[in-house]
Amino acid sequence: MINSRRSFLHILGLGSAANVLWPRRSSSQPFVFAPSIAHKPDGFIRLNSNENAYGPSPKVTETIISVAGSANRYPRLEYGLLRERIAAGHGVRAEQVLLGCGSTEILRMATFAFLGNGKRLLQALPTFEAIERYGSAAGSDTISVPLTSSFAHDLDSMLSRVDASTGLIYICNPNNPTASLTPRGGKSSCTRW
Repeated sequence: MINSRRSFLHILGLGSAANVLWPRRSSSQPFVFAPSIAHKPDGFIRLNSNENAYGPSPKVTETIISVAGSANRYPRLEYGLLRERIAAGHGVRAEQVLLGCGSTEILRMATFAFLGNGKRLLQALPTFEAIERYGSAAGSDTISVPLTSSFAHDLDSMLSRVDASTGLIYICNPNNPTASLTPRGGKSSCTRW
């Protein structure tokens, strides 16, 4: 039921957008999404942007198509199930899983939860830079520990820099931009982490 001009304009706008985005087709064939692999003039694949150079898999494309009709709805009712499935897959409790719109939202939340004036962020160098910007905005200092010669996190060196003012230790895994992996329970003496 339309009960205000705002509701009417909202519905009118959605209808107009739908007409533009999903034009009428003369054929009865359904619209098919095909992976779009953008041509890069320089031929480089930019891994530092977490781009998939191959596009989505056929299974992902099929899933996107199957839910396209409900993409206008917030999936709030399914958050719990998603958290439970992620938790089960990683052997943790559902309360330990935090969902967000991309990693930068999670990093922002962690920064403002654990950092601030008098607190320090401990991170590798180089690593994904978003958290350092958030830490700076929160008034925190950043301690950057260089990667090893094999581009791995130097966990022992990071641990040696932990003190009472350390509010957050950031281990980007796989590290961005080096793509090095930090295994769980690795060879480091940092078993108390």
